[in-house]
Amino acid sequence: MAGIIRGPRPVSLSESYNGDGRRVFVIRRPGVRQDGKAGWMNAKLTREQIEQYREEGFVVVHDFLSPEELGEWRAALDEALRVRGDLALPRTTDNPLNDAPRQDSPNDAAADFYQSVFIQRVNLWMDNPRMKELILDPRIGKMACDLEGIDAIRVWHDQTLIKAPWANPTAWHLDNPYWSFHDEHAISIWVALDDATLENGCLWFLPGTQKKRSWENSGIGHNMSELFK
Repeated sequence: MAGIIRGPRPVSLSESYNGDGRRVFVIRRPGVRQDGKAGWMNAKLTREQIEQYREEGFVVVHDFLSPEELGEWRAALDEALRVRGDLALPRTTDNPLNDAPRQDSPNDAAADFYQSVFIQRVNLWMDNPRMKELILDPRIGKMACDLEGIDAIRVWHDQTLIKAPWANPTAWHLDNPYWSFHDEHAISIWVALDDATLENGCLWFLPGTQKKRSWENSGIGHNMSELFK
């Protein structure tokens, strides 16, 4: 999702972040719902939130999940990760991409650096029913459509990013240039299942940069400022 230029702090022990797009919104880990209700996703957007998203390229939805919902997301993810094991992509589903050549452990130096930025598992919804129910929740789809002003949207992929202690830092970058499609309505949703703070490495955006979008990218490597050259 090209446009938003963002990256976490250069030095941190644990970082989590989402992809970025022409317009992106971020869903942060919730605390206790302000209305005191449990089990109800805070999926209704205000006009102000939609306007902020379209102007700045992102919006934070506080208290998105109730404590009970957060517990289910964590439990479902833990289960899916155990089943997936060391595989980044699903291998057992009826997916034509599974027949394509794939290299899970690149050997070149740049790829080795990237492999140590985070641990990632992609499309867990394809081989785990609990994750499928969460990822394909129509309320999330409705939020994405409202933010983009469109009638319908489809999931391209889900991506679990796990930042290990002493992992490599994540450089400022764009996500959409890595993907198999470009679209001005591409959007990412980040659900942080653990606290993301200044101390452990939270997500950063440069507001408004989606208006200067480009399909050029620098990659995620040693040079934290490569994107700005």
